[in-house]
Amino acid sequence: MAATPGEQATPFRLGSTAPNFTAETTKGTIDFYKYAGNAWTILFCYPVDFAPVATTELILLAKLQPEFDKFNVKLLALSTGDSLERHLAWEKDIEEISGAPLEFPIIADKDRTISHLYNVVDDGDLEDSSTGDSTGFAFKTRSAFIISPQKKFKLIFNYPASVGMNTVELIRVLHCLETVEAAKGLRTPGNWIPGCDLVIHPDITDEQAQVKFPNYQSVKPYLRFVETPTQTVEAEHLLFRKGHLASHSIVAQDGLLSGALNDEEHHAIVS
Repeated sequence: MAATPGEQATPFRLGSTAPNFTAETTKGTIDFYKYAGNAWTILFCYPVDFAPVATTELILLAKLQPEFDKFNVKLLALSTGDSLERHLAWEKDIEEISGAPLEFPIIADKDRTISHLYNVVDDGDLEDSSTGDSTGFAFKTRSAFIISPQKKFKLIFNYPASVGMNTVELIRVLHCLETVEAAKGLRTPGNWIPGCDLVIHPDITDEQAQVKFPNYQSVKPYLRFVETPTQTVEAEHLLFRKGHLASHSIVAQDGLLSGALNDEEHHAIVS
């Protein structure tokens, strides 16, 4: 059950159902479940408009929009307490800097109803702990939710307001979720990216593994590796091509505002 202002919300758990809502957005009124449809959805929550960190995050998402569209991943943004008018004004800045249209909706949540519903704001922290006085500001988190087509939470990231979201990791996790759904009995190891080996779930016996994955390699009885099935690597439902997820950067006029790793740097980290 969602908390009302002044109450402590119960944190969501992975696998629990994402609550539905109706909201005014920069793209008109939406019903969240209808907007998401049968797609994977990323709900990105940030503290406030016209802030440097959030601006770089939305620029990154805007530049990645064609890839999200190609694989039917829906994006939705939510700030804590901003009006529709502020969203629309800020949207113009983002499009000017990025050179890309901001095609996904930003929710207007001036009364913080949806922010409380998704537990990304706590009005209980309005009091300044050092003085006992009211600061007038609620505690806000920078959060990202990956929600499945069945409206279940599959990933929950909570960042401090001072730390920007890692869009590369969001994309990598989407890869992982899609891959293990398609390749039954397999899991993604640490730092996995598309095309790398998978690990076999421990519930599958060696006898079953020999039938299902005849070329698997065993390091320990509980640690068995297998190549990613060709049909899984090549399937259109996989979100992005290997290496492509690290190739995006934000460039404005003469300066690099924020960048992602190039392919060589990325492979050096994950290999």
